[in-house]
Amino acid sequence: MPGIGSTQISRRQMAGILGLGAVTPLVLAACSGPGASTGGGGSHPTLSQWYHQYGEAGTEQAAKKYAASYKDATVNVNWVAGDYASKLNTRLLAGSGVDVFENNAINIADARAGKYADMTSIIEPIKDQFSETALYNVQIDGKYWGIPMIIDPQAFYYNKAMFSDAGLEVPTTMEAFYECVAKLSSGGKKGIFLSNTDGGAGFSSTMAWATGTDIIASDNKTNGFSGDVDALAETYSWFRKIQQNGFGLQGQPSDWWDITPFANRKIGIQWGGMWSMPQAVKALGDDVGMFPMPPSGSNGTYALIGSNWNQQVAQKSPNRKAALEFAKWLWVDQKQDQEDWALSYGFHIPPLKAVAASASKLQSGAAKEFVDAFTKYGKATGPYYTNEIGQAMEDAGTNIIVKGADAKTQLAAAAKKIDASLATLQ
Repeated sequence: MPGIGSTQISRRQMAGILGLGAVTPLVLAACSGPGASTGGGGSHPTLSQWYHQYGEAGTEQAAKKYAASYKDATVNVNWVAGDYASKLNTRLLAGSGVDVFENNAINIADARAGKYADMTSIIEPIKDQFSETALYNVQIDGKYWGIPMIIDPQAFYYNKAMFSDAGLEVPTTMEAFYECVAKLSSGGKKGIFLSNTDGGAGFSSTMAWATGTDIIASDNKTNGFSGDVDALAETYSWFRKIQQNGFGLQGQPSDWWDITPFANRKIGIQWGGMWSMPQAVKALGDDVGMFPMPPSGSNGTYALIGSNWNQQVAQKSPNRKAALEFAKWLWVDQKQDQEDWALSYGFHIPPLKAVAASASKLQSGAAKEFVDAFTKYGKATGPYYTNEIGQAMEDAGTNIIVKGADAKTQLAAAAKKIDASLATLQ
């Protein structure tokens, strides 16, 4: 299972990963050579804007509608099927075929190698208007390398009717969380769905935040939990007990990012993304609730994670200035389109605070609970949380939760790997 953070999989990411078949004709045109996206020249350039292939109906049409309404350039939307990241990287290296693009994992090496245009001049004057958590995911070396497009928070869904029938309340500690899972695991039912394979090992960052610590220290130079490994080990122990006692649902057709087991009342609690809210509410109505990961240990706090999709500009674009102007126009100025993109096709939080605050779909029920919890407790892993670091934590977590290995030993080994990985990024 992918780690939470730069390697996590949201529903939108899954659409790109699972997208099969050839690249669309527009993409083939964009990849055909340096002249594909340079356009008409003069004062009215042509821009090539890349999106990965979304699974939600209507997204491609919406993206093209936004582009068509821009008056200062001709914007060709390229809808990329298959391995979006690999195809995008090829074009960024070549310096042709892409001017504006979306990205869910801004890479430190790519920023420093000059693949991305610096967008600090756009963000800095208005940074207070954005979710601070969302901006954390686009900041490297004191500069901003993208404009957040949508936020995908993740937390626990719970069935209010099942909780009421079992005499349960929303847990405020990890011990109470475990007791809820245990009590819901009766009558042949499992209490929770965390993962088909790793028992929740991929949620390492959120576990660390719940203890009041972090996987990476604030200076991004070392791991952030060695000084309080006991607290993090205790948090893992609760998930180990869930696994050991057979309280977790497994063997599902897809993993935690698919809310279907919860929607079908197979379990009373499931870790999931806000993108699943429409499906859950359609199935369960007002019985849908959510809660962050509860505090763990004496310094604990509620915790939930948020990841972004971000709009970026290619540094090597021959129309970089025009591309930056278009990116700002769409993802800073066009508030109505931003709300439309976040909430008309999938279900996500708009990164601009004013847009999120005025969105009617986020003003009640579990959706409001998600937004309020994210605003108060949401965190992001940031660009320094690399695939290598995510894998180190997932391996340690799987060994602890699934295999019963000693938590302190596993976390100490992961800490060494994290320190070594971070040393290469300094």
